[in-house]
Amino acid sequence: MNVASCVISGSAALFMFHPDAFIPNDVDFYVSSSGADKFTTALHARGYREKEEQPMQTLYGKTFALRVGRLYKIGVTGMVNLIITRDANPFNTLVQFHTTLVMNAITSDAVISLYPTTTLSGEGVVTVNTEKTRRCFMKYLTWGFKLSTLFSPHTCLTTAYCRKTTRSIEDKDVLVIPFTETGSKETALSDFSPFHWRIDALGRSRTGLPGKLLLFPKKRVYF
Repeated sequence: MNVASCVISGSAALFMFHPDAFIPNDVDFYVSSSGADKFTTALHARGYREKEEQPMQTLYGKTFALRVGRLYKIGVTGMVNLIITRDANPFNTLVQFHTTLVMNAITSDAVISLYPTTTLSGEGVVTVNTEKTRRCFMKYLTWGFKLSTLFSPHTCLTTAYCRKTTRSIEDKDVLVIPFTETGSKETALSDFSPFHWRIDALGRSRTGLPGKLLLFPKKRVYF
């Protein structure tokens, strides 16, 4: 993973912060096109093969992902989803996810959460509201998570939990948990920094929902 600057994200990364909430079925790897061949070779060396009926194909449109592959290994439950990103930095893809709840990553050195206060509380803010993402939301609601269209009341531009705040992957509000005692935040982020983002500047991050909408698990949800 460190050679290809690859990260694990999606449900598998969220599981690291909520191991009692659910069991992920698949593992999503995000890797740039420059590291894709090396990483695919490494998966093949470990016995993983592409599903014949699901060859590498275009996914997510052409905004941030070039291709996706689904790989399996005999005797192993679940699949490996290999997402090849347009950007050299996989975090550019992560910040375009449909909710802050899944803006987390597992790297070769650490576990990282871009919005740890809400994520650790089991809450997320919706950033993309479409028919497709609403189907995804139901999965997280079933697992007991809560989603909202707004961050908690705050003074704009003074907190990381604001759509208008420009964030840095190196800022104090990013949670980094190194895998070793000698590991550091600086070392864990060295392959991915500098990197900045702002939710309301991502284009896709428009909820289209008026006011604040809380989505609670096991209750009727309106869209």
